[in-house]
Amino acid sequence: MSIRGTSQEKYGITVTEMKNKRRISRKQRKEIAEFDSQVRNSISRIRAVSYSLENKALRQQFESIGSTAGDILDLVHDKPVLLNSVQLTLVKYLETLRQLSVKYQKLADLPQKNKDVAELLKKSEKAITEIQRFLEGVQTRLMSDDLMDLDIQLSVLENELEMDKLQDYFP
Repeated sequence: MSIRGTSQEKYGITVTEMKNKRRISRKQRKEIAEFDSQVRNSISRIRAVSYSLENKALRQQFESIGSTAGDILDLVHDKPVLLNSVQLTLVKYLETLRQLSVKYQKLADLPQKNKDVAELLKKSEKAITEIQRFLEGVQTRLMSDDLMDLDIQLSVLENELEMDKLQDYFP
């Protein structure tokens, strides 16, 4: 809900968001900055490996994972209280993905691939897909409050529009 002259009108954020930004301690800012650096570093290393892959679908998948991780990072910047709930998970999965991508690249670059190598490549692709789904699920859970708020705001707007239509007919 917005009131004229509030921080939302001046700065584009609600009073609650403004209070939350003020509450962030120096220590928490430092932790978020370190987390940001770790995540961005992991994303760039994963993307660097993915650019050398011939499998276009897999390159797109790595790009999508990087985008999802970046979105999660943005959510943490917006709501620092989320840091503790995602920090270890995101870093762990991105590091696992980085290691997996390097090994996948080495296997994919082999001139001759036997049955075992082909099977490992398929297993790797499946694991990459699972990591992607997991991170998308984390993002969705983190956004659930925002989605619920948006749904409520849309409902209120629809009701206001309906009321305005009725007032036009019955002044």
